[in-house]
Amino acid sequence: MRNSSARRRPGRRSLRPRGRPVQNDVQMFQDQVFYAEATERVPAWQPLLHSHAAQLIAELMGSAAVSFFYLHAILKRGGCEQAIPWHQDLPYWKVDGRQIGSVWIALDDMPLAASVRYVQGSHAWGLFRPQHFVDHSSYTGREDLPLLPDVDGLLQTGRANALAFEVKAGDALCFDARIVHGSLGNPEVVQEHRRIALRFGGDDATYCDREGETAIPTPEIDATHGLRHGDALTCEAFPRVWP
Repeated sequence: MRNSSARRRPGRRSLRPRGRPVQNDVQMFQDQVFYAEATERVPAWQPLLHSHAAQLIAELMGSAAVSFFYLHAILKRGGCEQAIPWHQDLPYWKVDGRQIGSVWIALDDMPLAASVRYVQGSHAWGLFRPQHFVDHSSYTGREDLPLLPDVDGLLQTGRANALAFEVKAGDALCFDARIVHGSLGNPEVVQEHRRIALRFGGDDATYCDREGETAIPTPEIDATHGLRHGDALTCEAFPRVWP
């Protein structure tokens, strides 16, 4: 993750069928689709934003309502040796609160070797400094947060436990935005695996104008939503989708 969406565009893979309009193009490597964009770029996904996923995450978070934050389209390439490092989602985002979560949906069958691993109970560890996935450098100006502990060391010594799941296309996993997660490189798994993550904020979700570098909302969205630090997340850019 990096602050500028433009930096993520090289090397992306498109889901756009041949002959379809350019506005439907979804770059399936690391793409963020916000609510208003979905109507133009991926209209077939618009019902998903108001789907049972919103009610499901609301019930799991104990929230009376949820707002849609963004949709994250992700591709894990076959034969990929590079791991997705351990991280939490929340420190990368300009939102705060305890009722912020994701509904992660597999678009392809995914064996255990290619799955995301979640560190059990790590949502209660507090927040840690975000780092760039490519070179593991810390985000600029985020020294207010401590570095993530040695998760691999904790797992190897039995002081932490990681959960992983073999999934089929259409399966959904729900998780807290503060949980530590990542995935191994899987050079032996040759097929590509696509997934989307729907990000939602509950009753206590607020806009958090964090100092220093952040990734989401992307700059073009961050400049238009009109929220100030501490405002409730729900707005035109991040509308309530359930109930």
